[in-house]
Amino acid sequence: MNKQEHKLESDIMETQHHPSLRFLVLGLIALLCSLSTAQAATVYTEDFEAGAAGWSMDNGVWEIGTPSAGPAACAGGSAQCAGTVLDGKYPPEADSRLISSGLVLPLVTGTAEIHLRFWQWFSYAIADSGVAEGGYVQISVWDEASGAWTPWTSVSDLIDRV
Repeated sequence: MNKQEHKLESDIMETQHHPSLRFLVLGLIALLCSLSTAQAATVYTEDFEAGAAGWSMDNGVWEIGTPSAGPAACAGGSAQCAGTVLDGKYPPEADSRLISSGLVLPLVTGTAEIHLRFWQWFSYAIADSGVAEGGYVQISVWDEASGAWTPWTSVSDLIDRV
């Protein structure tokens, strides 16, 4: 592996012991490499039409398929999406991850940037205390020197509100 390899993760976590985030669906995922504001190239895309190929799930609540609860359709016209319990609510105190395989991203220089874009839908209930569950988008980078993946780093704020 080289130092440009990254893994993407969507992590559902509970901020308190209140079962509030009910359903999370990830639709079309794209990594865009933008060389300028007028020029962009897609370097990776995923619509889950091939199922879970290249993805791993832990703690059993992530699924690939067509939701029977929540949104009427998956993002981008896809028949498949990734979600937590596609036919309803996930169990209280769930802590689960959907993890991509390693991605080799192009080197960027100057003003070039790489952007992660994805479509999500979630439904949650707020406990009387006002505390809700939520999730993060996190990355891990292959460290050539140590020969290991770095710890997960959040690249988003807590996703718990519309």
